Amino acid sequence: EGLNIFQISSLVTQLALVLLMEVKFFSTLQGLVLLLMVGVLFQVVSFFPLIRIPLDQTLSYNAGEGVLKTFLVAMKQSELRKYLALRWLLLQVTIIFAMMVPFMKVVLNVQESIIFIYSAIISASYIIAGNINKYLADRFGSKPLMLLSTSVLLLSTLAMCFYHESLGSFWFIGLAIILSFLVQLCNMLIQRLYTKVIPNQGAIAFNSMFFFVLAIMSLATGLLNGKLIDLGTSYPIFANSYSLVFFFALTLILICLFITFRIKELGSVKTGEVAKVLFSINDLQTIKKVDQLSGLNNKLKRKKILMEIGYNHTNIAKDKMHEILASSFSFDTYEILRSLSDKPNKAMIGDLIALAEDDDSFVQLEAVNALSSYPNNDCVTETLTKLLNARWASIRSMAARSLAIITGPNEELLQRVNALSQNAVHIDEVINYLIAKSFLDKDAEYLVSIFDLQYIVRSATYKKTRYTVIAFLLGLEYDLLISLFNCANHPQSALSLLSSSLNLDKKCNSYNFTELVNNDGLAQLVEGVVAQVPEQTQTEYKALKQGLLKFDKTSPLYEAVDYLAILYFALSLMVE
Repeated sequence: EGLNIFQISSLVTQLALVLLMEVKFFSTLQGLVLLLMVGVLFQVVSFFPLIRIPLDQTLSYNAGEGVLKTFLVAMKQSELRKYLALRWLLLQVTIIFAMMVPFMKVVLNVQESIIFIYSAIISASYIIAGNINKYLADRFGSKPLMLLSTSVLLLSTLAMCFYHESLGSFWFIGLAIILSFLVQLCNMLIQRLYTKVIPNQGAIAFNSMFFFVLAIMSLATGLLNGKLIDLGTSYPIFANSYSLVFFFALTLILICLFITFRIKELGSVKTGEVAKVLFSINDLQTIKKVDQLSGLNNKLKRKKILMEIGYNHTNIAKDKMHEILASSFSFDTYEILRSLSDKPNKAMIGDLIALAEDDDSFVQLEAVNALSSYPNNDCVTETLTKLLNARWASIRSMAARSLAIITGPNEELLQRVNALSQNAVHIDEVINYLIAKSFLDKDAEYLVSIFDLQYIVRSATYKKTRYTVIAFLLGLEYDLLISLFNCANHPQSALSLLSSSLNLDKKCNSYNFTELVNNDGLAQLVEGVVAQVPEQTQTEYKALKQGLLKFDKTSPLYEAVDYLAILYFALSLMVE
């Protein structure tokens, strides 16, 4: 974050300088001196907050911790030696690529304002590199990203070696931006590994050694750059006068690539898999969504992102779903399970089965329900069959429902479900068993007992829910039934609604559906309508008619809810 803020401030400064240099005064010596003094002023001001930063350790020097000894000790450690070499070499490449600015000025005659814009773009590219390092390095590791970045850097540098001056400045600036971006990214990636191996003891001596060696190498690189430019200018046999400098950079990058192949990083992803992700828009969007979840408290946005992750079949999405489903408690788990139910993902079957078999999982019921979306899978079928004997009644009913959905008509399973449903108490169990029977019972015999007294004695809420579910399973207009139940205390309104909705005027002229009636009147009306229900050809409707014919108007247990339901089903069959 701090590096990004620094680069953003640098970018703002570069843009401000571009605008200021367009003012004639700042192009003069006095203007340049004024800008320099402003810079000095800001530098002095920045010193005051710096001295307030507390130091978490005491700086001390231990005798014998010289630069040479520290260097020799570091070189004996294989991994540390590789990281140091990569750091030093990449910083030399950074110094070499800094020569692109004088090349643009001296060789390509690029205007000063363009140079400023170029510098601003470079600062922006550093911000992008920082974000890539932040979002991808922790996920995939530094090594695969280093290999990919160094390979592209190698090809880009090779193109720079053969860049002819006659091609102009546009393509050169484009290549220069790419090179600067890649070098900065590589520096950030190796810095991530390098900081992990810096010794806790003797850190002062170690850093002194690092910068001492870096200073010597930088001096040598600078002197060599100047000599190579002189040679390139004296012997115009190369594409440009800086070709030897770029060939020098190419050599260093090749060495970096070789060393990168040899470093070991635990937990890093294979380079090929990372390349697939980087060249996939879907994968990159998934990474962004996964990162957005961290610290997101907006419930609606969080649900939306979780749903998108659940619908996604990329490896990154799968890894995140594995993590969420393995959580001991998280509301995110509900959303992922709903998504896996709506859009099945076979790679997640193992997780779903594990949750479904865990009697103490807080999402066991949702996991069992999600398994209904995975037919033709022996493991799923075996799990659901086993769960018919689960500890909890709600799990048994949900297992019956899910198993019926993926199995279809099955007489043996139907008998078992019928036996289990006899002990159903709560309405959710009743609903699950009704749904299960609708899939298993090819003769729809469960509808024959639709109005049996064992159901009639239950509460109005229970009966309303049960009748509505049956209407839904039969494909009838169940919204109308819900509206009728809302008018249960006003039979006249209910009958008027039923008459107009089903267009019964021409079919049932003998019945007055607008007359205010009490329960006795409703019973007589229902008896008359049921008697008029024609023969049915569809299996479900045949069974439903048998259930209607079992209606006993003399029973005192029937309520307005029951009469309206019977009337609704009977008239629906007449319309059909």
